[in-house]
Amino acid sequence: MYSLTTIKILCYSGKVTDIRQDLSNNGRLAYILVACDLHKKILHNSTDLFSQISSYAGDEDLFPKDQSTDEYLSKWMNLAYLNKRKTSISIYDLDQWADSTAPKALADVFEALVGAIFLD
Repeated sequence: MYSLTTIKILCYSGKVTDIRQDLSNNGRLAYILVACDLHKKILHNSTDLFSQISSYAGDEDLFPKDQSTDEYLSKWMNLAYLNKRKTSISIYDLDQWADSTAPKALADVFEALVGAIFLD
């Protein structure tokens, strides 16, 4: 699992803005929640929400069945690092985690978990 203390921050103009954007991107937050299988713990009484979450979590392009949670998150961290260094990577590779089809409820749950951990 990654924590903010394990991420070395390289100083350059706009770094704080870049970090804020990454941390407030609903698609990326939803991706992290699903990659950690926490979406299975959400209690809800909405069949529409259930179908949206199931559809998003079942996307084979985003979540291949042969990858572990660590592999999902390692790939995302490496792509985010390469993008910040302006290394040539496919824009699709990084933008797939900013997918606008992710239900916002997933990002909201992730933000609530982070807030609860912070307050604890």
